[in-house]
Amino acid sequence: MPKIIKFNAKLISSLVMMIIIAALLVAATFAWFSHNERAHASGMAVRVDDTRITLSDTLTVTRTLSSTVTVQTYKCEGEEPYYFLFKDGAYATDEDGEKIPFSISGLLPGETVDVTFSYTCDDGLIGKSIGAELSGITAATFTEIDHPDVEHSVLGVYKYAVNTDGSFGEEHWLVDYVSGTSDPAPETIPLFIGEVWEKVSETPEDNYKTVTFRFDFDLEQYYTLRTLTNQLSEKSFTIGELRIEVQ
Repeated sequence: MPKIIKFNAKLISSLVMMIIIAALLVAATFAWFSHNERAHASGMAVRVDDTRITLSDTLTVTRTLSSTVTVQTYKCEGEEPYYFLFKDGAYATDEDGEKIPFSISGLLPGETVDVTFSYTCDDGLIGKSIGAELSGITAATFTEIDHPDVEHSVLGVYKYAVNTDGSFGEEHWLVDYVSGTSDPAPETIPLFIGEVWEKVSETPEDNYKTVTFRFDFDLEQYYTLRTLTNQLSEKSFTIGELRIEVQ
């Protein structure tokens, strides 16, 4: 006589629910990655506040996730303050034929993004202090599982560091997290201040200082907030402007 196999309805229901949740999490994570690559309409402006400061024609964005490294080059030819994605000897375009502007949006957990640019100054600025900052910052919010009524800025899981002299300085939180309170979004982020301009080279094309600023998605802070991937899945932040100025 064949054996009669009895199925536990509750167990089957639980397994089906787990499969559905897992599928949603994967879809949400992919959606986040897709959003990460989506160009914003206006892009991120890169400006100087003094005509004696000149930016390099290109800047690069290097994304690193585990062992995968992606480098994108953005170029500006007389279209300041906007840089556009440039590859294979031409400007890249979207599905509408429009050039893709430089922008910064959300990162995947464990990913870093490095933005590298160069600038030079006229002799009239020798000995003067130069600074740079990010502004026009907007960020999505999310809530903790244990505190669904308290919103936090997605910036609470990001750190940044700056390299102006060959090595990265101290890492800083974009915003500090305090349990039970909201995280305010900063109006500006100072990248560096008081960098005294001195000639790097007597050859004009080599007389540039290079700066790299790095963003990290900090996993420690991510887990501290006791959140789930799908809560941050389509959350992002954007930065409106990088400004270099005489102080």
